[in-house]
Amino acid sequence: MRILLLSEARGEFLLVERIRDALGRRGIESRHVTALATDLSTAEAAQSAVDALEHQPECIEAMRLDGAELAHAVEREQQALGLNLRRVWQADMRSWREGHGDDEMARIAVGYSRALRRILEDERPTAVWGEDGGHLCKQLGYALCRPLGIELLFLWAGPLPGRIVLYGDVLASNDRAEFEAFQPTPDELAYAAEFVDSVRTSRVQYTFSRDMSLRPSRFTNFARLLAQRYVTRPPGAESLHPWRFAQLYFRQRARAARLRRFYRPVGSRPFVFYPVHVANDTQISVRAHEWANQMALIEHLAVSLPYGYELAIKEHPFQVGALPPHSLHALLARRPEIRLLDPTTHAHAVIPLCAALATINSTAGFEGLFFGKPVITFGHSSYRGLGLTFDVVDPFETPQVVLDALGSDGPAPDDVIRLAAFLYRRSTPGYPLSVDTSDANVEYYAERIARHLSEPAAQAASRRLAAGAR
Repeated sequence: MRILLLSEARGEFLLVERIRDALGRRGIESRHVTALATDLSTAEAAQSAVDALEHQPECIEAMRLDGAELAHAVEREQQALGLNLRRVWQADMRSWREGHGDDEMARIAVGYSRALRRILEDERPTAVWGEDGGHLCKQLGYALCRPLGIELLFLWAGPLPGRIVLYGDVLASNDRAEFEAFQPTPDELAYAAEFVDSVRTSRVQYTFSRDMSLRPSRFTNFARLLAQRYVTRPPGAESLHPWRFAQLYFRQRARAARLRRFYRPVGSRPFVFYPVHVANDTQISVRAHEWANQMALIEHLAVSLPYGYELAIKEHPFQVGALPPHSLHALLARRPEIRLLDPTTHAHAVIPLCAALATINSTAGFEGLFFGKPVITFGHSSYRGLGLTFDVVDPFETPQVVLDALGSDGPAPDDVIRLAAFLYRRSTPGYPLSVDTSDANVEYYAERIARHLSEPAAQAASRRLAAGAR
């Protein structure tokens, strides 16, 4: 039994090495593939035998491709994967944050795809595991699992606090037939009822405001990042971008100050509530990339409203100032039916007042269900497609979907409790490794992976995948 572990960036490399050690103590062999050679020292590479994709011959060869030869290489990989590669690499931080052009990202994508395919074909692991993220190394590794008949283990933080769900697909979608056939136990119903009550009374908090204050510790941390990036240069330093972080921080502060004059309270007209998402989060970059331009989505929603309704929008408390003031001001002038709320207003003070809630796939939509509101979704989520939400598949249908949602009474209370119980059964206790890197949580992840691999059902599923791939 062998598993392939994927990581990208220095922090993940160190974390996955800890998981690898924990798996080894449980008798499970593993191979670790990370993206950047600069994320580990020569000694670490020798001791851990980690494969850095940048050092693989396929990646070295791909970096020499250009012109028509590069275009043909991309086309061959797209046909083999059944993916639009440009769509995939646009979610990688090197594309949207570091400004790498399409030609460079195309070379990286071709090299990664070829190298990962060769590693997986040679290794034939039982499964592939990696954390959530839009990195090319992970997304291409995940995409290769199905055609090669390898199981994907994707432990994802579900909307139930302190619980994670094992998915075989990064789109994290549930099966409606499975949900409709689900029969909760009394204990599951009791948990679900208490959880729904906790959400309604704000005892469960999903979002917290970002601290934008200027404190001495911020300047100390900035100086430390500068030293690491340009002076001491430890492994992973090339992925640090202190000047970029500083630029975003001060731009956000300036934009937040400029937007204050546009804030308005909730009006007297009926309204649809759209809470703005965190930009470039994997919830959008991976699961709903077509809606990455939220300004366009906001206007799309506004023009889809029936007569007499407003659209109330509120910036995410962690990214106040993320919307460009000039474009937002122009949009508000062009669409007077859009009302910008003060981002410090708690969502639970708005949701009970709205006629419906529209979201891409945020936890605000999950909360909207618990308040009995019709919820309109645009992207993949753990609560979409189960019959409780109004899901937009084709943007052309948005006006009718909005009308249908506004004409409904919202989800039945019993169905909402069943949803919480359903997700409870599908999940296990745990926290994302991005949140909790403690030894206890690392051991828990290793135990969860080991237990799944030892289950007969998992082994049978892997055999079915392999048979399908052949």
